[in-house]
Amino acid sequence: MRQGLADSLNYVSGELGKQVGKSLDGVDELVAATSRGAVYPPSTFGLYYEIVSAVMEDGHQAAETLINELQSERKLDGNELNVTTLGGIESISVQKRYQRLMDTDPNTPFTILSPAGEEADDLVSQFKSGHRRLRETIPVLADEFESLVKEVVLVVGDVESNGYDFAGGSSYMLWGALFINAERHKSDVALIEAIAHESAHSFLFGMTYDEPLVLNADDELLQSPLRDDPRPMDGIYHATFVLARMHWAMSAYSGRRRHKRSR
Repeated sequence: MRQGLADSLNYVSGELGKQVGKSLDGVDELVAATSRGAVYPPSTFGLYYEIVSAVMEDGHQAAETLINELQSERKLDGNELNVTTLGGIESISVQKRYQRLMDTDPNTPFTILSPAGEEADDLVSQFKSGHRRLRETIPVLADEFESLVKEVVLVVGDVESNGYDFAGGSSYMLWGALFINAERHKSDVALIEAIAHESAHSFLFGMTYDEPLVLNADDELLQSPLRDDPRPMDGIYHATFVLARMHWAMSAYSGRRRHKRSR
């Protein structure tokens, strides 16, 4: 996914430079660093998709503005997991980008907000406790989670606007980020289940780098025992895989706990 990002950014910035008649050299450093294995935050993926959308809509000026913003992205420590709230992200433009790219279905609003006040720090500490418990009990899942996910953003839902509550979410366009509803997960076990759930989506997103999971048309809706509403086959595939991953994680956690008690 990251090498594909570098390759495509290199192509897009080169083509856009030809169209606007000047070199956009500022992207070169990011592309070269990514090709060498540097890890950039999920906001870099988000900027890339917005740049491509602007180019496709012939918005060269908008694309140039976004590329200038892209040049301010800073690479991460490859082992770093940033746990924050939406309001804890310093850049307002990144906050808005995350909200915008998580709310892309015109038929199903997905408005996310930041936890308020002192609760925010408590929720970050709570997630870190669940993450530590995950590493102690299911290290293989912790390893995968930490390789896929670079930013956990704790949010709350706007139930009045959305019309429903949610446990968490992720987006292909923000690969490497998980958005977890902090109000829905009040224990280490609940957070481990949420990590297993949401990171499974990220895993599948990564598997669609060069081909889709299924060949069914997106507008072909099918019934599923996991949802009341008809869903596209891609969604059913995700749901089935995620449910199996959650069952495996909870079984592994329960087995580890029983093993500790029996010693």
